[in-house]
Parts: sequence; structure tokens; C-alpha cells
Amino acid sequence: MAATDNGPDDTLQAQVAAANTAAGVADDCEPEQEQPLNDKQRRKLEKQQLKQQKRLKREGKIGGKTKQCTVCGGDKTMLIRCQIDDTGTWHMVCGKCWNGVSGGVTDGDADHPHYRYGGLWRAR
Repeated sequence: MAATDNGPDDTLQAQVAAANTAAGVADDCEPEQEQPLNDKQRRKLEKQQLKQQKRLKREGKIGGKTKQCTVCGGDKTMLIRCQIDDTGTWHMVCGKCWNGVSGGVTDGDADHPHYRYGGLWRAR
């Protein structure tokens, strides 16, 4: 049978196994009995899990807000507010599309006369 990852319990078991190996505990001990984590190991594991959750949230993979780019339609966590045509409407544009609508210059250039920068939006 293939082993499956069921979440934090499997991580705890892996941490316990690593701690036992580092402590020199023999592998021929009964597999049914696992050593409980001491306070230091438990706090370290909790800290690692908290860091992982923060990292995922920062990357926009969980619990983060997203908005759609008006040019490509992709969900993004950072957009640039700008006017890109003669209608004067404000658009939210992602970084990839921004180079095309502004010419890669914050204030626009001669090829993009209707471009006007209006700030950044970031998901927090």
C-alpha cells in the first residue's frame, strides 16, 4: 500500500522519528509505541506550522484576497491602478500586462498618450 499524507499527524510522526534517530534510539523498538513530544519539540513544531501558514497566505494560496486584471482576467494579489485609454476609466492591471499598456515607464511615453498611473493595490 502507498503511504498517504494525512496532514499534521504524519508530520508529527516524521518529527518524532527524526528526533528518535538523532537521539540514538534504535529502530527495532516496538513501532506501536511512539515517544510523546516534549515541550521544546512541540513548540518548535507549532512555530514551523505557523510559519508555513503565513508563507501560504503571503503567496496568496490560502485566505488571501485577489482581484482580476482587467486586461488578461487573471486573479492577482498585486495590481496597478491606471488609465489606459481615452475613456478615462480606471483599470486594475497586473505586472505582466502593465508593460504593454504603459510602455514600461511609470509616466507613460509617446506611444501610450492616454496612460496615467494611479497607484498600487495589494492584498493584505
